Amino acid sequence: MTFTTHRRQFAGVMTDRRRARILAPTFCVLALFVLSIFAFSASVQASSSYTPLTLSIGGSTLIAPQMADWVLGFQNLTSNVVTVNYQAVGSTTGTNDFLNQIFSLGFSDAPIPANHLATLYANGSVETPANSPPGLGGNDTLIQIIDGLAPVSIFYNLGSPTFGGVPWRPTLNLTGDVIAQMFLKNITSWNASQILTLNPGLTQPEKDYLGTLSVQPTHRSDGSGTSFALTTYFGQVDANWTADGFTAGSTSSSNFPSGELEGKGTGGVAGEVASVAGAIGYGETSYAIGAGLLYAAVENQAGYFVLPLPAGAAAAAAADAGVLAANPVAPITDAPGQASYPISTFTYAYVWQNEDVGTSGGATWTAGDAYDAVQFLNYIVTQGQSYAEALYYAPLPTSVVNIDLGLLSEVQYNGSPVVTTTTTTASSTTTTTTTSSSSGIPEFPPQLVLAALVAAIVVAAYAFSRRSVARGRSRAAG
Repeated sequence: MTFTTHRRQFAGVMTDRRRARILAPTFCVLALFVLSIFAFSASVQASSSYTPLTLSIGGSTLIAPQMADWVLGFQNLTSNVVTVNYQAVGSTTGTNDFLNQIFSLGFSDAPIPANHLATLYANGSVETPANSPPGLGGNDTLIQIIDGLAPVSIFYNLGSPTFGGVPWRPTLNLTGDVIAQMFLKNITSWNASQILTLNPGLTQPEKDYLGTLSVQPTHRSDGSGTSFALTTYFGQVDANWTADGFTAGSTSSSNFPSGELEGKGTGGVAGEVASVAGAIGYGETSYAIGAGLLYAAVENQAGYFVLPLPAGAAAAAAADAGVLAANPVAPITDAPGQASYPISTFTYAYVWQNEDVGTSGGATWTAGDAYDAVQFLNYIVTQGQSYAEALYYAPLPTSVVNIDLGLLSEVQYNGSPVVTTTTTTASSTTTTTTTSSSSGIPEFPPQLVLAALVAAIVVAAYAFSRRSVARGRSRAAG
């Protein structure tokens, strides 16, 4: 073989390799270009399915940190076609404002018992069915879904002591009956024997310091679903709570001894506790962390001290799965199980089953408005659960999500379901809303089509480059 032949073969190999190096990236760029076009198209398609609407909703302060992420995520999903205005006014006010058609959706840490709605109508707390528009309470069915799962932490302020030059920030062990007695003002000092017995690791200087602090219980000044969860728990673990004339499972601010510190909303309680050494309060864990407060490990039914973190709330929900299957709004406080945090609670969202007439800034709702509202709830219980643990909430169990999706499928507009079909699986909390084409052939989700197309282009580019290199090597070998 002549030198010229070798040079031509070498040039051929280099040409093929150069072509592969040029064309493979070109195909990848083309794939990215197609991806961007489809992504833009999908975004336009997603936003076009929504009706321009400002959704006015409100209630629970416990869920407010997570609600901020839900609102932002859903508005981004709709390309801001839908805006959501959430007012953290407390569970009781949020419930009443929903029932009185001030809010389109209501949010609370306490479910509405079956007989409570009739009582509210009877005592004039909300408009009677005769005065309510059809679909907003007039002969209508209230649907309440579970939207969140949270531990209610017992947080406290022991001042800023130092021992040996090191700040002292202890995590104290407390039991339910001790906490109840602190809120009943029967335990008045932080070095009470009941507290010291639960914390044998305290040194004498630490005990002496605790003796300088009086217990300052702090409760909600407004009607509160968080108070509902706490007093439900007190009723389960301490007979003195009801014996002293206080109600288990009450949202009322008057359901605590007089003369205690008070705060409006969970943030108000955390702020009040943060300003008074010796104060103790309750609320969602992120509020305690945000205010720089300590929180207790609380003894559960199995005798284990558990911190108010997402894993403990999730364990409580799992332990009570059988109870929830029979009654989805049953409390999960004082749940069995070694890992269960005993003051865990679900939070709830309210929607009317028939959305033929709704309120949107005083205007009559359209089918599109009803769709926006239901899809917001749909988003909360599926995609929105991904935000939970970063904010010290627990994601909803799949069994609860399925209950929620079944209830949302019952919401109607003009007799037709607002959401056609919603499904989820045991391994995912992704919601799929499906429809069929007029031919009866299922329509593939655009995301699936897009992924398949991009994958095909990338595979083709890779295969072409491999073929070019292989052809070049074959020429060189020949």
